[in-house]
Amino acid sequence: MSNLVRGGQITFHSLRMLVQLMKPLTRWVIIMWVILTLGLLAIRMHPTQFEYTSAYFKAQFYSAIKAQEEPVSMGNKKIKAKHILRSSLAKYHTDKTIEMAKESGFIILVVVMLCWTALIVYFVMKGYKLKQSSFIRGREVVSAKELKRIIQSHNKSQKYKAYSLGSIPYPAYTETMHTLITGSTGSGKTILISDLINQIKARGDRAIIFDKMGYYTERFFDETQDVLLNPFDKRSPTWSIFKEVKQAANFDSIAAAFIPIEKSTSDPFWIKAARTIFTEVCSSLHSKGGVSNEELVNTLLKKNLNEAAQLVKGTAAQAIIDEQSPKTALSVMSVLSTYLKCLTFLKDENEIFSIKDWVLDHDRKGCVFISSTGQLHTALMPLISAWIEIAINNILSLQSSRERKIWIILDELPSLHTLPSLVQGLAEVRQFGGCFVLSIQSVSQLKDSYGYNGAQTISSLCNSKVFLRAGDSDSAK
Repeated sequence: MSNLVRGGQITFHSLRMLVQLMKPLTRWVIIMWVILTLGLLAIRMHPTQFEYTSAYFKAQFYSAIKAQEEPVSMGNKKIKAKHILRSSLAKYHTDKTIEMAKESGFIILVVVMLCWTALIVYFVMKGYKLKQSSFIRGREVVSAKELKRIIQSHNKSQKYKAYSLGSIPYPAYTETMHTLITGSTGSGKTILISDLINQIKARGDRAIIFDKMGYYTERFFDETQDVLLNPFDKRSPTWSIFKEVKQAANFDSIAAAFIPIEKSTSDPFWIKAARTIFTEVCSSLHSKGGVSNEELVNTLLKKNLNEAAQLVKGTAAQAIIDEQSPKTALSVMSVLSTYLKCLTFLKDENEIFSIKDWVLDHDRKGCVFISSTGQLHTALMPLISAWIEIAINNILSLQSSRERKIWIILDELPSLHTLPSLVQGLAEVRQFGGCFVLSIQSVSQLKDSYGYNGAQTISSLCNSKVFLRAGDSDSAK
């Protein structure tokens, strides 16, 4: 029944609307036809023909009312109606006028019908256009083929050989405006990033690649020019925190990466206190020329309370490690042990590799692979986050360059600690040639790590976005 009512109402409503359109349209067509026919007839008629014709029609009128004796004006004369009706000349002109009226009416009818048809076509086209989506301003959705054509044409005009993401090239000089790839497991993020690494390798540009599962390392790592950072891999060189700083103030950002303030932390005092101790101890050791990784671990994690108190005496950490408040000191030391346990994995062999030196050395080629595995990732997370933080800060210290490109590829970004300099890096690293490529499975992961506003900022700073299969509503939107 509902379908019957719906169909009937729509049909009758459509018919009423059609009548509302056609009724005034037909009225005006008839009016215009009459006016134009009379106008054309008046143009074609001779004045003498008009006089005879009008007199003949008047005579016919008088004859019809039985007034044949009535005089009818024709020019300067007045002739009785009956005589005009018998005049062959008047009859000739009248017949000729009727024939001309028929011809004029037909001509105007053709013209009016053509105009009427054109008006109907106009209404149809107008209705079709109104039904279509109209582009006003802003970004427009186009097919992949059209997008590729537009970008290639733009790049050609700029004489620029761009990187591509999948089959779509970057617009000229926009690689440094950063890329965000979103997609659930198995949606193709790894394939996209692998293709990009292939291009980086082929062009001889540099990249810092976080490889959580070891896939990119296995496929692309080249021992002759690349560096692998993973304390559990024999190919990894020795690394020391003291090779990454120029001054004591640099330890603050490294401490923030090693010891993050989680979003779920209700009281950040313990985290901040642990950072202070880490910074002060490292600064003290750095002023003495630095120590080995083993000595650093022994100093930070294996000192008893009395020894630790003596170590930080006279520094900002003195109030935290106080022999008179052992409970507070021990709580802070436990936080240090939790986050800095990863330092125990570092070895003291061979030549020490410095991320800072690698970034600042313009002649250095290849990539830095920071790898992990599923089983060991949690233990390595603070160390990996610190390495990436160091890399970002040192790229920000380079000289401005439009030609340089250093890619920072962070696959599965939310699996790292919150990177203190990530937002700043995204906002400022463009002028130094930094190109971020961030990969996430869902927007909610980013919100968990960086908060709602932080996630929004990160997303907005990535001008190139790839949306693959989404497993949740937020990511789909």
